[in-house]
Amino acid sequence: SLMVPRIRKHLGTKILGVPPHTTTYEFGVDEAGRGPLAGPVVCAACYLPPGIDVQGVMDSKQITNEEAREEVYRRLTTTEGVLWQVVKAEPALIDKINILQATLAAMRLASIGLCHQLIHQNINNNKILDCHQAMQYSQIEFSSSEEELSSTFSILVDGNKDPFQGHSMTESSGLSLESRAIIGGDATVPCISAASIIAKVSRDRIMNQIHEQYPEYNFLNHKGYGTSTHRALISKYGWIEGIHRTSFNPVKTMVANHVQPRNQKILDIVSHKNDKIKSEMNAPQIDDTISLQEEMDPLDQLSVADLRSKCAALGLDTVVKRDQGPKGTGRIRTVLLERIRQHSSTDPPVLVSSSSSSSNQAKEEPVPQHDAPSSLSSEQYRRSKRHRTSNTTSTEHAMC
Repeated sequence: SLMVPRIRKHLGTKILGVPPHTTTYEFGVDEAGRGPLAGPVVCAACYLPPGIDVQGVMDSKQITNEEAREEVYRRLTTTEGVLWQVVKAEPALIDKINILQATLAAMRLASIGLCHQLIHQNINNNKILDCHQAMQYSQIEFSSSEEELSSTFSILVDGNKDPFQGHSMTESSGLSLESRAIIGGDATVPCISAASIIAKVSRDRIMNQIHEQYPEYNFLNHKGYGTSTHRALISKYGWIEGIHRTSFNPVKTMVANHVQPRNQKILDIVSHKNDKIKSEMNAPQIDDTISLQEEMDPLDQLSVADLRSKCAALGLDTVVKRDQGPKGTGRIRTVLLERIRQHSSTDPPVLVSSSSSSSNQAKEEPVPQHDAPSSLSSEQYRRSKRHRTSNTTSTEHAMC
């Protein structure tokens, strides 16, 4: 378990070994996020100077509007003399030592951090520490000063559990504190109310950042609590390792049934894709340059003007009407290419050999022969053949 070092706890008003003229600092401690299925539990310790009354400070649960809580948080943190420390316990620690012990540990560390701030004015307000960071901060060796030797701390904790009660600690020179748990303190003690607002706003901001990573879980609205919507989304998308608490149901049951976390599934998919890419990269490369060159059609390299010239040379129509070809850019080019390719694909007449077997003649219908008259040139013969082909095509379209 997490130990808070070098702190001497003393319950009562008389503290031995402390000079008679002492400074007593009273501050409140509260938490936010013990019950959710996801995210950290966040604890805050807050000191309000005597006579300071910040407008709107009350139990954070009574301020249902998030913007209103942010406004009270702004007033608190900008008021001169107000000091605070925030510590969070992540899901991994919660699952390891249970939610109660994780909360009490974060409360102790937040309290010790604030004690150091009050004594040494070592302000660390703007940073939320996790328990391990706060532990390292609490272990920093501070020189014993007159202020330290003459300071006592009264810690008021919301709830029915005193985080310092029964906790083993070693002595620290002159650092003396007393702690007390107050049921309903967040609604009756101003410094606890202030701590509850700081803890709540700090945790909401953390959950809003998690929402940006996983917007499909809608953390922005439910903040990780076990609403019906959140439970349904866990069933749909799976649980997130490092975000959801595996000691809380329904994730606890999913883990018991060996259901992989969502981020592990993604890692498996990415790993599979990477393996596939590597295998493809290691496969022998085939030089298909020649085959690609053989497949290239020279006609595709010609401009529209060149295509018109070629059509004219083949005796084909070079005019493209508006209703011909597909709509859009490249219509004229497409029509001209189609005419040239149709002309090129027209095979010369095939003569049936007299030696063909009777079986082949039975299977294949005789191809009508149109021998070119000797008086016609080859070019004239091709033109007449194209004319017959176009007439045949027009007749077939008309029949359809």
